[in-house]
Amino acid sequence: IGVRAVVLIGGGEPMAHKEFGNLVRIFSENDIHTGVTTNGTLLKKHMEVCANNCSWLRVSVDAGSEEVFQEFRPHASGKSQFPTVIKNMEEYAKNKKGKLGYSFLILSKYNKEGELVSTNASDIVNAANIARDIGCDYFEVKPSFDPFHFLNDTSNLTNIIKSQLEMCLPLQDDTFK
Repeated sequence: IGVRAVVLIGGGEPMAHKEFGNLVRIFSENDIHTGVTTNGTLLKKHMEVCANNCSWLRVSVDAGSEEVFQEFRPHASGKSQFPTVIKNMEEYAKNKKGKLGYSFLILSKYNKEGELVSTNASDIVNAANIARDIGCDYFEVKPSFDPFHFLNDTSNLTNIIKSQLEMCLPLQDDTFK
């Protein structure tokens, strides 16, 4: 019917679907470009099929350290998945044919008065350094929105983000954006 590209994303982890690998393979066999957004925990299981058939793969990490990852992306087991995710991405970078991205969604916690208590934004430059060092093609920072679709923003948060992004600029080169 003329489909040229698909993105496997959202509503949970796409790689958890029992037919994920088959879908990626079939899309590729039919010249349908495939993009995947994943949390990276199951990447090892689908390493070969994704490395050989995905136009791009983006991992939602949202941290640059195990401590921040554990605070904002805790696992049901209580054990941080950060080392697993980073190791999976590093291995993927060695074998990929398409692009690999490191995604960082700004996440923050506020008290009852609406004051910023904690944010992962202070970990942006750490994450960008890891992304470059493990072989990602790009690093992206995305704002977050509240349930009413308003931007989660305070002047303090904005200042943290601006400062962190300025420190990331020297990391950019011909192979990393």
